Amino acid sequence: MRRLGGLAALATVAGAAPVVQPVFFGFLGRPEALAQGVAGIGLRLGLVCCGAMALATYSALVRSPERAVLDPHPLEPVLLLRYLLLRTGVERAGWMVAAALFLIPLLLAGEVLGWALATAVAVGGWTVGLLTGFSVHLASIWVAESPSLAGVLELIRGQNPKLQAALIYAPGAALGIGGLAVWAASLGAAGVLAGQPWLGLLLLTPLIVGALGWSLAPSLARAWYFRATTLLAEIDAAYEGQEDPEAERVVYMEWAIRGLPAALRLRVLRE
Repeated sequence: MRRLGGLAALATVAGAAPVVQPVFFGFLGRPEALAQGVAGIGLRLGLVCCGAMALATYSALVRSPERAVLDPHPLEPVLLLRYLLLRTGVERAGWMVAAALFLIPLLLAGEVLGWALATAVAVGGWTVGLLTGFSVHLASIWVAESPSLAGVLELIRGQNPKLQAALIYAPGAALGIGGLAVWAASLGAAGVLAGQPWLGLLLLTPLIVGALGWSLAPSLARAWYFRATTLLAEIDAAYEGQEDPEAERVVYMEWAIRGLPAALRLRVLRE
C-alpha cells in the first residue's frame, strides 16, 4: 500500500505539472528570461527537497521508533548512522523523481538542457539535505548541552523545554546550510544557459557541502548519539511535569510578535 501511495503521489505531480505551467513556467517562450526562470524554479524545488530531507533525517535519527529498541543494546553508532543514511535515502528518493516530473513543461517546450539543469539543482538540494541533516541534528544535541548557549536556548524556546529548543531549530539550520548550497547551484544553472559554461561547476556546490557535512557525522555520532536518548527522556519528562492549563493557549515565541495587531488577532482566533 505504501508503494501504491508513492506511485499515486508521483502520478499526481506529473499530472499537475502542465496545469501549473502558467504560474511556475511563465518564462517559457521568452529566450531572454530562460536562464533566470530555470534557475528560479530549480532553486525553489531544491529548497523544498532540502527541507524535506532535513525533516526526514530528524525523524530517522532523533525520533525514530527504533531508538527505544536499539539503545539498550551495544552497537556501533557509526554503522547505525550509515544504515540510517542508506535507508532514508532509499525511502525518500521519490522527492528527486517528483522534482523531475514537475519540470516536465520544460521538456514539452523543447528545453532539454534547462530541464536537466533545474533537475540537477533539485537533486543537489535533496543530496545536501540528506548528507548534512545527520551532522546538524547530532550537533544540536551538543548545543542543547552547552552551558555557553543556554541563554540563547532560553530566549527561543517558547513554551518548550529548554533542552528541546536546539532540536526544534536543527532542521531549519540544516535547511539554511543546504539552502546556500542550492542557491549557488542555481547560479551555476543560470550561468550555463547564459553562455558561461564554466559556471556549471557551481552545480557541484551541494555535493561538496554535503560531503563536508557527512564527514563530520561519524565523530559526532560517537560523541552524541547515545546522549540523545537521555536528552529525549528529559524532554518527555519535562512535558509530563507540566500542569499549566494556560500552556495550550500560549503563542510560540510570543515575545517576537508583541505589538503586531495582526498577530494578536490570530491569537484571539486561536483562543
